[in-house]
Amino acid sequence: MSPLGRYYALARKKLADGGWPHPLPAKCHPLGCYTSAPMPVDEAAFKLAMSHFASGVTVVTTEVEGKAFGMTVASFASLSLHPPLVLICIEKTVKTHEAIGAAGKFGVSILSSEQQAISARFASRSEDKFSGIELRRGELGVPLISGALTTLECSVYDQFPGGDHSIFLGEVVAIHTTEGTPLVYFRSGYREARPVAAHSSGSNIFRGRSPSIFLPVTSAEIRAIQCCTCRTDRISSSQNARSFPDSLGD
Repeated sequence: MSPLGRYYALARKKLADGGWPHPLPAKCHPLGCYTSAPMPVDEAAFKLAMSHFASGVTVVTTEVEGKAFGMTVASFASLSLHPPLVLICIEKTVKTHEAIGAAGKFGVSILSSEQQAISARFASRSEDKFSGIELRRGELGVPLISGALTTLECSVYDQFPGGDHSIFLGEVVAIHTTEGTPLVYFRSGYREARPVAAHSSGSNIFRGRSPSIFLPVTSAEIRAIQCCTCRTDRISSSQNARSFPDSLGD
C-alpha cells in the first residue's frame, strides 16, 4: 500500500475509534498532499495553450415554449457508443444554458467550411441570431442549421458541473449527415483543411483565414479537400478558453 493509502487507512481507523488528532490534508495530488491550493495557471497562458488545439465548429440549439436559443460551441465530443452519447460544455451565464436544462433536449449542427458567417452570428450576443438563417426541424423539434455537415438531435441524458461551465450529456436520437468539408478553428481564426500526403512530414495543413474576413471557398478547392485527413469527427476543446469572433454565448 502506498504511503497515502496507509495514511487514509489509519485515518479511517482513528475516526472509527472516536477521533483523529490531526486534520486530513485539504488537497491531494499524485505527487503528494498539500494543505493549500497550488498556484493557478495564468489565464492568458491557458487561453493561448488551448488555442493550439484545432477543432471543428458547432452550433448548439434548443427551443423552450416556442422560443429558439443557440450559440457557437467548440466544446463538443462523442462520449459513448452504447448508448450513443455526446457531450457539450456550456457557460453557466448564457441563456442557452438555462434553456437546455428547461427543454431537456438540444441539437448540434457541425458546420461546413462555407458557414463561417453562421458561426460568427451565433458567437455574437445578438438578440436575433436566427434571423435569415435557414433552419429545419428534426424528430425532437429543435431548430437545426440547414447545410451543416452533420446534425445530431439529443435528449439530455445527464448534467454535471464543470467550473464556470456545465457539462451536458446528450443521448443521440437522430442523425443527418451530408458530404462536405469542415469549418476548422485554430489560433483564434478560421482555417481551411488541406490534404496531407502519407509520405509528407512537417506539412502545413492549414491556410489561415482572418476571423473577421470570410473568404469564399471555391468549388475547385472543395473538390481538392474531399480526401482531407483533418475531418473533425470528434471535437474537444475549452469553449471558455478559445475566443471566437465577438463573444460566445447569448
